[in-house]
Amino acid sequence: MNKIIYYPFFFVIRLYLFIKYLIKCNVFIFSYNASFLWLIDLPILKFFNKTIIYSYHGSDSRPPYLNGNYIKNNFSIEFVKKFTYEIYKKNKFIEKYADFIIGYPAACQFFSRIMINTLWIGLPIELQHKKL
Repeated sequence: MNKIIYYPFFFVIRLYLFIKYLIKCNVFIFSYNASFLWLIDLPILKFFNKTIIYSYHGSDSRPPYLNGNYIKNNFSIEFVKKFTYEIYKKNKFIEKYADFIIGYPAACQFFSRIMINTLWIGLPIELQHKKL
């Protein structure tokens, strides 16, 4: 019931934010599977010559058959095969529209382009300074 109520509300908010930042920004940085409109906005951003950067963090780009979790928890071969194909299709779609892809080379077997190695730049963290 909550999905029926909240989904249209969230869609309108996401659409508003997409249009607002489409006008305001030239570079968009997304993490895996994240965008304003569930990846539908990537072709639109590319049409308006916006720079798209995607950052992958490991299991979001790694083929599931290389993930020990699926073996340890006895997932069926059919499930792993289907899930592998879904990740492959999603990554190829993102690769088609992204200008730059950041990821771990050991986990990004599905990509056919040169990527930026995450280890070269590191992951951003928040540092809090203590008052003396």
